[in-house]
Amino acid sequence: MHLEGRVLFKEMDITSVTGMAGIAAWGSVCRATVVASALAALCAAATPAAAQPPPNPYHPPLTAAMPPLDVLVAQFERVAFSSEFGGSNRRGRVIKWARPLRVRISGWRSERSRPVVRDVLARLSALSGLQIDLLDPDESTAANLTILFRDKGLPGQALCNTFIDEYPQFAIAKVRVVITSLNRQQRRHCIVEELTQSLGLVNDSPLIFPSIFNDSSRQQELHPWDEIMVQTLYNPRLYPGITVKTARPIYRAILAELIAQTPVTTDSPPAPSDVPPGARPTDRPKAQPAPPGTEPGQMELDPSAFED
Repeated sequence: MHLEGRVLFKEMDITSVTGMAGIAAWGSVCRATVVASALAALCAAATPAAAQPPPNPYHPPLTAAMPPLDVLVAQFERVAFSSEFGGSNRRGRVIKWARPLRVRISGWRSERSRPVVRDVLARLSALSGLQIDLLDPDESTAANLTILFRDKGLPGQALCNTFIDEYPQFAIAKVRVVITSLNRQQRRHCIVEELTQSLGLVNDSPLIFPSIFNDSSRQQELHPWDEIMVQTLYNPRLYPGITVKTARPIYRAILAELIAQTPVTTDSPPAPSDVPPGARPTDRPKAQPAPPGTEPGQMELDPSAFED
């Protein structure tokens, strides 16, 4: 939320002089006049004693290419050192690729998505420095990252999810991405989100909006503050298996360096497809009920997901 040129991190600001004067005026009206149910509802909503909305995440200003350093540090720690979809062994440690990626797509109408997959992989390759090759349909080379498109979801699984095998040395060995067929915009969002997470940024985060890591965001591209997460993870100073305690001063220094290299800009507004603060998108892919014993927001690693 933007008020008087300020940008807020994890809090709603209604403390401006104008805002408080308006609230007080509406409170007086509420105490003095009840002429209709509609006016009563309006008064109740404007009275300071009313329940406050949930806190908003940080909204990067349109005049800056990056959020502040402390916000980015918190974001990186959340997306890189905890896991949305199981893998308790990896929590608190860096996991990342240390070998070239060979990507194969298959499944329901998969070739329709090939141009999008190719573009996203090219961008991730440029950010990470990884060699990433998208295999042709008739190519026999073995893939270590597969993307399966389905026409419908499976019970107990989200419509779009990623399975990562990084055992035992925290260097990613194999990944399987599953994307259920959705409309074009949702499908592109899932491709961008899941492929970004497949590099080792394995958790969602509500700290920054809009962001590919924020569940309330439906963007179809990486913002600069998303790209800096990939660049930080693949800095050689962060090796597979490094603990969060050891890594914390290192990734803070890396982020500071990357911020210093990023010029201030005025052409990075939120994507038009993003959801306004506090909104709940009605067309976001819905996760199906998790199996008994599975923690909310997590998914147990399914060994069968790596079968060829």
